[in-house]
Amino acid sequence: MAKTALAILDTEGLDGLSMRRVAEALDVGTMTLYSYFRGKDELLDAVIDAAVDDAESFSANGSWRDQLRELMQISRRTLTQHPELFQLCFRQPVLRPEALRFGEAGVGVLRRAGFSNADAAQAFRLLFAYSFGFAGLSAK
Repeated sequence: MAKTALAILDTEGLDGLSMRRVAEALDVGTMTLYSYFRGKDELLDAVIDAAVDDAESFSANGSWRDQLRELMQISRRTLTQHPELFQLCFRQPVLRPEALRFGEAGVGVLRRAGFSNADAAQAFRLLFAYSFGFAGLSAK
């Protein structure tokens, strides 16, 4: 269901994604979806999970700079592959476990490189904000 919703998001945009539209694509009744999701917000959470699940794995190989570069490239490719996620991230907070693991991976790389907790968190936020903005504002 979430992969179907992600495909709809990719082709029809955030405004085109609805419980009814997903139900049509799955050839089920709209009320059937409500046994899985209480509403559109839960569906959107599942869409985020599906997008992150589709993302390539982080290898954690090379120097800390190589590892950060790889993480930022993964995030950029995921956002480029699913450009509507950019809008979705502004609509609601992304506090899904996989998304949080991504942040933990980045901060972990910086911590292992010798950054303090505060500096690692700040540096990772800066790098991710740059990568996120670049992907979101680049021509599609």
